[in-house]
Parts: sequence; structure tokens; C-alpha cells
Amino acid sequence: MSHDKTLFLVQIELNGSGYRVPDALGLGAELDEQAIRASIHGLVECPHPAKPDSSV
Repeated sequence: MSHDKTLFLVQIELNGSGYRVPDALGLGAELDEQAIRASIHGLVECPHPAKPDSSV
């Protein structure tokens, strides 16, 4: 699975059925913070469940 390469400069690689453990420090992903800020168009309201008990 690959995400937008303009936002995620370095991504964790899928190797067969699993992900390769990165050798570098951290989580193995590198983000372009300026590109993320530029892509934000405003706040988004998440959908709410239809019933108070969270069932649909």
C-alpha cells in the first residue's frame, strides 16, 4: 500500500505479506509538513452514529 508521495516522502515498504522493519530511527515514515499544511482545506465534521448506543 502506498500513500501520497507528496505528503509522505519516505514510506514503510511492504515486503511480501509483511512490512520491512526500518534500520533508521523513528517509525520509518517521513512527512512533508509544508505540503500537509497546504493540503488542509478546513475542519471536517465526522459522521455521527444514528442512535445514542452507537448502533447504526
